[in-house]
Amino acid sequence: MARRAQNAPTDADALKVYVRTLTKNDIDAIISLEEGAFENPEERAGKDKIFYRLTVCPEVALGIFTTTNPTEGQARKEVLLGHIIGTKINADWVTDRSMKGDNYGHVDTGKTIAVHQMAIHKDYHRKGLGKILLKEFMQRMKQSGIAKRLVLIARDNNVKFYEKVGFDERGESNTKIAGGGWKNMYGYM
Repeated sequence: MARRAQNAPTDADALKVYVRTLTKNDIDAIISLEEGAFENPEERAGKDKIFYRLTVCPEVALGIFTTTNPTEGQARKEVLLGHIIGTKINADWVTDRSMKGDNYGHVDTGKTIAVHQMAIHKDYHRKGLGKILLKEFMQRMKQSGIAKRLVLIARDNNVKFYEKVGFDERGESNTKIAGGGWKNMYGYM
């Protein structure tokens, strides 16, 4: 289970967060974060999918970080508080095939960015970190010009969050990943 790093700030104002592109060096932190964020193991990406996505399209993967307060004799340590990871696809919506995370999960010439993973550490919910991360992601994707649209799937309890950040709910998704019951969300870029 993911735990808040020892000596990590807890006051939202003191977090001093920053966003950067994720790398393969972040895989263990991503896995730990997802274990704490998603109760249903089927909703977690797993090491192979994360590795695949960070390999084929690292430009579509961001993390929001802070650093620990150093203790005597130790340097500051970077702490992953949240992440968003996607791929480029040729479909208009997230599909079961695109969620597989294998050779079907990314299409270099795709014009749709499919967000497959978004998680914020449970100790840092409701501090605005998801909004900061998603808005930064949307801005970077728009500026890069690598796609025409941004889509994701969301559970009912997360639809309002995505709508506040600029997504529209577009009905039930056909995706059956983790038991189905997802909503299609469309983000304007």
